[in-house]
Amino acid sequence: MKKLLPSLLLSFFSFPLGDLLRFIYFHILPSYGSAEIALLSIVISLNVISLIYALYILTTTKKSN
Repeated sequence: MKKLLPSLLLSFFSFPLGDLLRFIYFHILPSYGSAEIALLSIVISLNVISLIYALYILTTTKKSN
């Protein structure tokens, strides 16, 4: 369970982290596109990364046991 903690935390905090990244992105770069679409794509990307990391942890722990 300890090994899955980073993946769970990333998944849990994906919306606040995505909102922060969207805020930084739209203040550094010129406004280009919709902010809602940017937030949605960031949150989905963070959840996909979290899922891939969790699957990696699960497969490596099964191989080592």
